[in-house]
Amino acid sequence: MEEKRLKIRELHIMSPKSTICIAGGMNLPKINWNSSTIDENSNPFSTKQLLIDTTFDTGSE
Repeated sequence: MEEKRLKIRELHIMSPKSTICIAGGMNLPKINWNSSTIDENSNPFSTKQLLIDTTFDTGSE
């Protein structure tokens, strides 16, 4: 997941005005996108946190 996050950030830096669409069945239902939090009992916590961090790093919505 870390490698994917770095590639997404690299794309964003190279083309900051471009739209990056992340799609697929990530099966991360414990992310609360309204509050940008993760259920504490959720596994794998680090994967979910990386996705949230990537979303904010690239200015995504």
